[in-house]
Amino acid sequence: MKTVIWALKNHSENERVQCIGFHVILQLMRRYTIPITFFLNKECAIVIIAAIKNFKSYRVQWRAYTIMMTLSCNLSMCVEFEKEGGCEAIMNTFERVGNRFLCQTALWILNYLCKEENCLQKLLELGLKPLLRNFINKQCNSTKGNYKQLVLVPLELRNFCKTNDSETT
Repeated sequence: MKTVIWALKNHSENERVQCIGFHVILQLMRRYTIPITFFLNKECAIVIIAAIKNFKSYRVQWRAYTIMMTLSCNLSMCVEFEKEGGCEAIMNTFERVGNRFLCQTALWILNYLCKEENCLQKLLELGLKPLLRNFINKQCNSTKGNYKQLVLVPLELRNFCKTNDSETT
């Protein structure tokens, strides 16, 4: 497994290596060949965030997002993601990416990141509430009853977005 992380880190510009490396990680996670705790480290956070920030390829992106979503269930990994610029990378998803699946996955990642205090503070500084409100409003106006096009905002995030405080009203 260390070899896969090494390859992802040292061949960060090679789309094929990124696809294969993230595919291997996904398969190992899905089959529980290697415990999830093995992936809870800084090195894994670095390669995931680098792929999210640097690749425009959907083939690499969806794998990196899916792994980040899975690992974000662990609060200590949320801290690692925050240290490596993960909050900014996920917030930028809505500007950079038009893909419904990636936006949906980004919302679930945000939902997990909001549970960790440092991440929540960073997300608020980056404008999480206005971003969510704009996303929800834009989505409501653009789908016009076509529910197959909707991206579902997790209930916790939706409720979080609705709370009024002095900085967002």
